[in-house]
Amino acid sequence: MSALLEKSFGIAGQEKPRTGSCRLPDNVHQVILSYLPAKTFFRLQSVCKSFHQLSEESHFLLSQSYLCKVVSGFFTKSYSSFDSFLHVDPCAGVPRTFGKFLSKNNGFILGSADGLVFVRHDNRRATTHSLFVYNPARRTRCHLPAPSDMCLEGGIAAVTFMNDGEKVMKDYKLVYLSPTSEWNSFRRCQVYDSVAKMWTMDKHLDFGGPQ
Repeated sequence: MSALLEKSFGIAGQEKPRTGSCRLPDNVHQVILSYLPAKTFFRLQSVCKSFHQLSEESHFLLSQSYLCKVVSGFFTKSYSSFDSFLHVDPCAGVPRTFGKFLSKNNGFILGSADGLVFVRHDNRRATTHSLFVYNPARRTRCHLPAPSDMCLEGGIAAVTFMNDGEKVMKDYKLVYLSPTSEWNSFRRCQVYDSVAKMWTMDKHLDFGGPQ
């Protein structure tokens, strides 16, 4: 008994600090890491294999985005072009070069939600267009099929994320409104489904007044 006490307590009766390490359960490990800002987490991917593995798990990425909701900055744009990106929180993960990249590549921001930025790119003569969804913090992008009338100026977009039944919202629907060729109260409404990977609705909606 005295030998055990000598190992656990010092001469003054104070408990000695324990040495050694203890591996945390994977679920606790993920919860702790999910509080890291996106910029910090993705810089640590090269540190150990588990960081890289977590970066491929959609559930972890969504948890991280929900827990680290900060305003990274503001996009400034005119009616038909992108002007600049004003950083508010440099730790949020949006590269300072992102705004310059959009300007250089004729990018026009249609909308953004939960870390995703939806951008229309026009060629120099504005005769062809492409649509991309960006995740600036992860430095990734995905090409989306463009709606049929994306060439018309004045198109706006909104995004809603869908619950998959397990309270995880990783799939989204992109709603794109564009003016019609006629001077009336109708606007063309098209909906893109990220699960189907296609535009699933195309209707004309009456907004009750001249455009």
